[in-house]
Amino acid sequence: MKDATGALVAIQSARAIAPQHTALLRLELKARQLIGQWDEVDKLLDALTRSNAMEPATIAQLRRMAYAENLRRRAEDDRALLEYWKKVPADFKTDAFVARAAARAFMQRGGADTALDVIEAALNRDWHEDLVTLYGDVRGSSPTRQIEQAEKWLHAQPRDAQLLLTLAHLCSVQELWGKAQSYLEASLAVAPSTEAHIRMAELRTQSGQTGEACQHYQKALALCRAQ
Repeated sequence: MKDATGALVAIQSARAIAPQHTALLRLELKARQLIGQWDEVDKLLDALTRSNAMEPATIAQLRRMAYAENLRRRAEDDRALLEYWKKVPADFKTDAFVARAAARAFMQRGGADTALDVIEAALNRDWHEDLVTLYGDVRGSSPTRQIEQAEKWLHAQPRDAQLLLTLAHLCSVQELWGKAQSYLEASLAVAPSTEAHIRMAELRTQSGQTGEACQHYQKALALCRAQ
């Protein structure tokens, strides 16, 4: 960090002489990233785009990082978070990496319904299982809405083990034990996982089926050891 700060001072001095020198822009970009000055990174990316000094794919990846980091840094301030989110271009709002950072930031501020909107928009564009998992962790104002939305996705993704597991989790929260068990069984049939076995064991314990619960715990342990 200290070296990056010192380098930045030297780079800025050089840029005062040659403000549009692309090599200096690249060096400053790297220094700003190391220091964590992501607002400045975003501005430098604009300059590098105008000068065609970097590949578009590289620019896009760095913008994803900048938007995500800036969202995380604004998670302590409701107004700053909302204002920044409004400025993020539409294409990046539905990017999985940016959407995940935004959803977590809104969740941190108690904006669960906004987080759900963000995740749903991203999943409706591209399917990402980590966002499916996050969707199940959000406690919105209408749990029924979440279950109904996840069941709509299930029509298009009928053999997605993570989606089935998320549905089981959402149904458990609503104490829809029968549906939760059905979704867990379906998830295990598609792709056995440690989490699904543990959740099934918890359901079996709750219903007094301790023998079956033990079997699922053993299977979960075996999967953990195999990883």
